[in-house]
Amino acid sequence: MKTALLHLMKKTLLFLGIMTLSLAKGQEIVTEFSHSNGQYLTGVNLNFVETTDKCVVVESWLAPEYAPGTVSPIGKMFYKFSADGIVRDSLLFEYDSVYDDHSVAEFFEIDPEHHDHFVYANFLVIDDTLYFRMRTIDMYLNYIGDTIFEIGHSTALFPYYSYDLFSEPNGDIIASYSIKDDPNETFMTYFLRIGFDGTLKSRTEVPQIRYFDMLMEKHTGMFNESPVQYCYWGSNHTSDTHDSPPFRLYVLDSLFNVVEEKCFYFYQGSHWYTHNWNDQFLPVDDQHYLIVNRYEQFDSQTYYTYSSVLLEKRNRQHVRQASALFGRSLYQPEAIRAIAIDGNTIYLSYMTNVVAPNHLVLLRLDGDLNVQWERHFLSEDTFHHAINMKVLDDGSIAVSSYDAFASPNSISVVVIKDNYDNLEELGIHIRPYDFYPNPSHNELHLHYSPDVQPARIDLYDLQGRLMHTQNQSFECLNLNGLAAGQYLIKVTMKDGKTFTDKVVKE
Repeated sequence: MKTALLHLMKKTLLFLGIMTLSLAKGQEIVTEFSHSNGQYLTGVNLNFVETTDKCVVVESWLAPEYAPGTVSPIGKMFYKFSADGIVRDSLLFEYDSVYDDHSVAEFFEIDPEHHDHFVYANFLVIDDTLYFRMRTIDMYLNYIGDTIFEIGHSTALFPYYSYDLFSEPNGDIIASYSIKDDPNETFMTYFLRIGFDGTLKSRTEVPQIRYFDMLMEKHTGMFNESPVQYCYWGSNHTSDTHDSPPFRLYVLDSLFNVVEEKCFYFYQGSHWYTHNWNDQFLPVDDQHYLIVNRYEQFDSQTYYTYSSVLLEKRNRQHVRQASALFGRSLYQPEAIRAIAIDGNTIYLSYMTNVVAPNHLVLLRLDGDLNVQWERHFLSEDTFHHAINMKVLDDGSIAVSSYDAFASPNSISVVVIKDNYDNLEELGIHIRPYDFYPNPSHNELHLHYSPDVQPARIDLYDLQGRLMHTQNQSFECLNLNGLAAGQYLIKVTMKDGKTFTDKVVKE
């Protein structure tokens, strides 16, 4: 069944405040949106696209402010703004209880056949039946069309994380879902190939991916472009257990036949484990891919459990080539990072509340996961979480995020121009370690990236007088006996590089 629908919409500027900030030598532009009568739904994708006239369009769900969970959202908002932060237009798809109450999995991408058209698509579960819907707008946020077709299947036993949508480079929309018609059965997994014109081209059951007894997480995407291969990356491990969580990677060919299966175990000792529904798999090139996980560690010194971002690079034989830890934090949101790849350059964004409270951090890494530069942006009194990130045509990096706890809250897009040719001249601080807590009463703890080895720690007062030198036990610096005030730590690595930071003794 294929039905064309006319959807209610409003073409108007419906936001209360738009804040544009130029930061740090003009390198960052922050465009922040807030609404007079609405609250942006947090935890959603905040997808965005770049238009052919060098603007950005970002989408987000908008709900009434202070509304209880039973109150319907206002609708789906689209904002268009230029890369220098100037807002151009906005569009609201008004909430439709028949369809929007039942929406799962979202997709917002450029139509590869019409680069000035954008497709917003999602699954719908209505009366235990699965549908697929796509709405098209142009670069000026004008509505073009709306298409819905029925996929079928009884969906009474669909788990929430059963659905995924992604696009092939210059190809089709690839959709996947997993169901089980009987509580005693295992999940059946299907892949769909859908054209950007709304045509269902194929539906294929993949019998090899059906043994999960409790499907908790999944991610599908491109595994390889030459030849075309897809990946299904999932786990049936519950989030409240600290046992070894197995993640299974399936590689499928262009006809959705499984050609390879790999099981990963990231557990390392009684206090280390990884688990998060937003774990990611990203192809780097035809020889390598990245795995991004949340990595948790219990600290016996502070009795806190800290969360970090674990980034691993593996070859196509699944052999680890490099790994690095970033963003040590006490706070553990559902989505704490975003990542994008441009050639052999990797951009990683995360929020930390240890080194700098509630800062959103952006790193540029080389192909071996070495940090080339690091930037901090957005204010310390907000909880902005990186959700999505893309490299724009001019080489700038755009990061979308939401402010989780303010009311009314806001969404933002930060555009960073990657033109740092002389890092020392720009004063960009690249530090391969975290230190905490700061301020500190007695002890300062240091957490190093896996690719560096410390050789010495020196502690100075602000007059430059050496107060203490440490040539071993580099994970902890004792501050007992020092007067309250500000000090400088200088960390020297075995390769001779030095890093200096200011610490506060309370």
